[in-house]
Amino acid sequence: MNTFATTSPHDRPPGPGGAIRRRELLRFGLGGLSLPALLSARATGSQQPDERTAVIVVWLQGGASHLETYDPKPLSGSAYRGPYDPIATRVPGMQICELLPHHAAIADRFSPRTLLMASLLTTAAGGFLFATLPDLGTLSLLFGFWGITTILLFWASLIRVTREWGGNNGQGKAYGILDGGRGLLSAVLATAAVLLFSLFFPDDPAMATTAERADALTNVIYVYTWATIAAAVVVWFGVPKESSSSSAERQLEGSAWARISQVVRRPSIWMQATIVICAYVAFKGLDNLSLFAVQAYGMNEVEGAQLSSLSAWVRPAAAVGAGFLGDRFRSSRVMHACFVILIASNLNFAVSTPNPSATWVLFLNVIISCVAIFGLRGVYFALFEEAKIPLGITGTAIGLVSVIGYTPDIFVGPIAGWLLDRTPGVEGHQHVYLVLLAFSALGLFASLVFPHCAKPAKTPLEPR
Repeated sequence: MNTFATTSPHDRPPGPGGAIRRRELLRFGLGGLSLPALLSARATGSQQPDERTAVIVVWLQGGASHLETYDPKPLSGSAYRGPYDPIATRVPGMQICELLPHHAAIADRFSPRTLLMASLLTTAAGGFLFATLPDLGTLSLLFGFWGITTILLFWASLIRVTREWGGNNGQGKAYGILDGGRGLLSAVLATAAVLLFSLFFPDDPAMATTAERADALTNVIYVYTWATIAAAVVVWFGVPKESSSSSAERQLEGSAWARISQVVRRPSIWMQATIVICAYVAFKGLDNLSLFAVQAYGMNEVEGAQLSSLSAWVRPAAAVGAGFLGDRFRSSRVMHACFVILIASNLNFAVSTPNPSATWVLFLNVIISCVAIFGLRGVYFALFEEAKIPLGITGTAIGLVSVIGYTPDIFVGPIAGWLLDRTPGVEGHQHVYLVLLAFSALGLFASLVFPHCAKPAKTPLEPR
């Protein structure tokens, strides 16, 4: 109830020139009186008994409401829910406003920076074992170990940090710079690896002995291992320590099953996973590039490695360029163009007959296809923001998309190997590119459907 008390008849008279004094100003501004009511109070006050009583009641309108504190209503319509994002508390399923991070009471045990550094160091430890050129059984265990260190510890943290850095309007730029930077480092390392490879080989690579090949490979592995350790140091000093509010935000809503349920019910997640599968199939197709150059165009092993190194140098410019275009025209539209380019490139490789005297055709086609491949890698995780995936379930969404999207690591190699064994030579490679063509067409379809799936569902307005 909005109330106020008036002053006694012995209130001071108006100031010089009829100015309103401070006490009357409070009564006028905060008590809810209009100017006529104020003048009426003055006129009637002189007829009241002399009590010399003065009371000022200040009604404080405003302050934090339940929407900005303990009931943000995140699932309600925009007309009802609070303006801030929710964060979880130690009570499962209970959320409060992001402005109260300390009330959440508990933070995640490990920050993304810690997970990234741990991932890089443990991966490097496996690199030293790899440099001993172990037997097949040990290699199988080692690659399983790397699956844990590079996916479980690394990937969700990397994407989460990048999404937070990109904000609402710079997702394409953030992911483009991420993949472009990775590509630049990859190109530098690939060039160094080719140089080392050639130094340990004789003038005629075909004359290299098994021992010379093993020495070359071991030194290349050491280069990548020490580069991984250096990256861990850069992460520790370059990635800022997580603030308490950011840490509290990582308390995802509800139980793990509730978060998974929220993610799997979003059609945009499944379309994004399909896009990542198709883009990653194209990326894994680059593993066949060096062998294709050797068998179809008559290049030697060093020349084939140089071609692969050239493709790595396309990655930084393609990823960053696609990222900036994604911020300007939408990431899904950039993907349309990239998949169209891949369809044309894979079709050319699949139906044309290689001409060893026209290697410029190979180089041109490789450059064009790499622009599309690394353009896709630069923007496909920016789709989380385009689909308005809540930050609170980003980690779960990344996990699902990654588990599905990176399955080409499992099946592309065996399929390509089976096709090449079944029909050796140029024809086998053409069959491989037909498979890549099919996935490119599927990726184009998914990228066209994605914007329709990404439209936010209409949430019924919840009564207050």
